[in-house]
Amino acid sequence: MSNELEENRVSMSETVILTVYRIFQEGLSNIKKHSQAKNIKIELKTRGNKLLIRIEDDGIGLPDESVEGAIDHGFGLSIMRERVDLLRGKIDIQSEKNMGTKIKIEIPIEKGGKHE
Repeated sequence: MSNELEENRVSMSETVILTVYRIFQEGLSNIKKHSQAKNIKIELKTRGNKLLIRIEDDGIGLPDESVEGAIDHGFGLSIMRERVDLLRGKIDIQSEKNMGTKIKIEIPIEKGGKHE
């Protein structure tokens, strides 16, 4: 294994791994149930001391209400936000009618992979 790969290796607690898994699961479930998307893009990577998650679709987008309103009324999105909050992360949801939805999440991790 190269030094570059070794330096980018991340290990996380079981709690963080399970929570990240559940975030992806909820995001993909929402897409399947509501978006009518033809394409989905997911990413999981690290940058510095952050775990970056991105979930995007090309579906119908969120209802005409604001994204915050959709989170408050959308059980799945509110659960995602709660899980991100538990990990002291940030979530950004952008959506445009008939242009899909983009969810970006940052979760802090310590060097060596531990959750801060």
